[in-house]
Order: sequence, then C-alpha cells, then structure tokens
Amino acid sequence: MNPVHSSQKDASGLTIFLAKGALRFQVCTDSMVRVLYSPRRDFPKVAEYVVIKSAWTPSAFEVTETAAEITLSTAKLKLVVAKKDSVIVFYDAAGKKLTQENDRTLTPAEVNGEKAYRLERFTNMWDTQEAFYGLGQHQSGVFNWRGESVDISQDNTNISVPLLLSSSGYGIFWNNPSRSRFNNRFVHALFISSEVADQMDYYFIYGPDFRPGSPVYDDMDKKGFFHRQNQRCRVSSRRNGALRCFQSGSAQILLGLDG
Repeated sequence: MNPVHSSQKDASGLTIFLAKGALRFQVCTDSMVRVLYSPRRDFPKVAEYVVIKSAWTPSAFEVTETAAEITLSTAKLKLVVAKKDSVIVFYDAAGKKLTQENDRTLTPAEVNGEKAYRLERFTNMWDTQEAFYGLGQHQSGVFNWRGESVDISQDNTNISVPLLLSSSGYGIFWNNPSRSRFNNRFVHALFISSEVADQMDYYFIYGPDFRPGSPVYDDMDKKGFFHRQNQRCRVSSRRNGALRCFQSGSAQILLGLDG
C-alpha cells in the first residue's frame, strides 16, 4: 500500500503526496483530467511527442477532504483518492462509477545504459463487464479488446495508438512514447505498462459520447491537443523513444473511428 501523507490544491489541479512519490491531477477541461505519478515529490519535465497542448483554459473544480478520502470534482467528473492506499476511483457527475486505479508501480531499470523505470498501472475489474475499443489498427482481427492483450509498438501493417475507449463512456490516453502494452487477458484485471518511463502520465477523458461533433471529440481534434503531422510513426533511438509522431493526427484515427 502507498498511503496519502498530504495534499496541495493549486489553480490548475491537485497534488497528493504519498508515502512513496506523488500523484498529480491537472484539470484540463470539465471532462478531461491529466493524471501523473512520480516516484519523487516533483514531476520531471519530459519531451512531448504527441500531446502539444500545455496551457488549458481554466476549468472550475472543487477539492474536498474527509478522514478517509480526498475528492476532486468538476462539472462532469469526480475523482476520489483513498487515503489508506491511494486507490483512485473515477465517477461521473451523477455518482456512477466509471473505473478505478488500484495500483501503479515504477520499478528501477537500466535501458541502453540509462537509468529509468518500468511502469505498470493496475485496475481491478471484478465489478464491470465493460468492453474496450481503440488502440489503433492491428492485424489480429480483434474489435473488442476485453480479454485480450496488445502491444503498443510500431510494426509493418500495425498502427498503434495508445488510446483506449471503454463502453462505460470514458477513455484513457496513455502518454508514453516507449513500447507499451494493454493487457486484459485475465478479464478481471487490466494492466497498462511501458518498458521505459520517468513517470506515469495519462489523460482520463469522459465522453460519454466520442463521436465526431461531440464536445470531447472537438476538444481533442480542433483545439491543438494532438501533434499534427502527415507522416507515419517511426522508431526513434532516443531516450524513451518508440513513437515519434502519429499518422495524420486527426481525432478519427486517434480515437480509432476511421474505419
């Protein structure tokens, strides 16, 4: 367990200091929150190969605290962090549970002579029958990734995109450019991992509608969220490098909606 020691609210979100490391919640919009975890009490500045939007229009949010938990709420989302073990539970504004994050680990590793971490995020899924979509274009013939495992790396005829969409109405954009894996082969456990990381970094996005023209689609497609380049991803030999850019950069491809 990794209990909460203290927390600090600021203009753009909330930082929670744990027994080991720190969690950071940056409120991007009322339906999008960036979640970071660092093994230290600060968060390293890393190169952004895909997400280029760094400044967000301030979005209203509230932070409340009880003896057992800390809650961050926007107009559409609520994130509850348990103090005893730092488990995060995500809800919509009506209080319907969307998903949870039970654990996250950063294990020291050495990659190409550089000190780094291996990252893994774990979700307990005993209470949900949701389906998973997205993750790019692969040759396996799988449409619903529930009960499946897929590598997020670039190979011939595979276009990997680290954006998972759930039938429960949320998405996770895994903001890590190294080789990663979405693993739900055991259907009651979801592991998202990366071979190289300085910190955990992902965007939790609530739709529940992700179709073209929906507010969350427009936020991602038209407001400078993703890097736009008309070229395919290529392998990089640089630190943390595997995904350097995405083909086309449109939300249809990033959301896996291009057919």
